[in-house]
Amino acid sequence: MRTLNKACGENGLSEERLVKAFGVWYPTLENDLNAIKGQADEAEESENNKQDDGPDNQEILEEILELSRSNQKLIRNPDGSFGSQLEETRQIVREILSRLDRQEIAGIKKGRRYHPMILEELMHLSSLSSDNFIGLQMVLAIVRTDFPWIYEAGMEVIKIF
Repeated sequence: MRTLNKACGENGLSEERLVKAFGVWYPTLENDLNAIKGQADEAEESENNKQDDGPDNQEILEEILELSRSNQKLIRNPDGSFGSQLEETRQIVREILSRLDRQEIAGIKKGRRYHPMILEELMHLSSLSSDNFIGLQMVLAIVRTDFPWIYEAGMEVIKIF
C-alpha cells in the first residue's frame, strides 16, 4: 500500500492517514476476498463432482477408437454382408460403364428416357422435409445436359433456401 501511495505523488495520503485507513478497511477487504475464495472453491468442487458423475474423456476416446476399429474390420471383411453388397455394387457399376463404352464405340447416342412418375417421385423426396432438396437436385441433374438454364436456376433456388 505504501508503494501505491508513493506512486500517487502529491495526491497520496500522509503516512499516518494511510496506516489508519488501512487498519479500518483491510478487515472488510479480507472478508470479501475470503468470501470470493470460498465461492471459487465451491465452484471447483461442484465441477469436480460433475466430472465424477459422467464418463471421462479417456473413456469416450477409447470407445470411439473401438467403434472405428470395428467399422474398419467390417469394411475390410469381404465375407461379411457389407463386403458382399459393396462387391455387388462394384460389379453393377462396371457393367454400366462397359455398356456406355460399347454405345459410344458403336456411335449410338441414345437420348435418356424417363418415366414421368420418376420425376414426380424425386420431387416428392424434396417435399418430405423443408431442408432436404436431394430429390430436386436429382431432377435437376437429369435435365442438366438438355436444359442447362433450368439446372442453373434450380441450383440458385436451392442456394437461397
